[in-house]
Amino acid sequence: MLDEVATTGVPAHLSLPVKVSGTDGGRLADQIEYTWRSGRLDGYTIYETAALYDRHKTGADGRLHFLPGLTEAVRARAEELGLL
Repeated sequence: MLDEVATTGVPAHLSLPVKVSGTDGGRLADQIEYTWRSGRLDGYTIYETAALYDRHKTGADGRLHFLPGLTEAVRARAEELGLL
């Protein structure tokens, strides 16, 4: 499919639900990096982002917090790639 859309000039986007467990930020960062390096994809959309939050822990103010290490791993990879 990617080869076909490339010849027609139609933009292709990768759209996946977030599937993480524990501090699985490395896998999510790998997916984002693959999309960026591919050169055949025009964007990356993640949905069902509630999976990024720690369901078992809330702050004193009642707010949800991201799973430990998850956003840090994704941000570090984005910085390495020059995306931020």
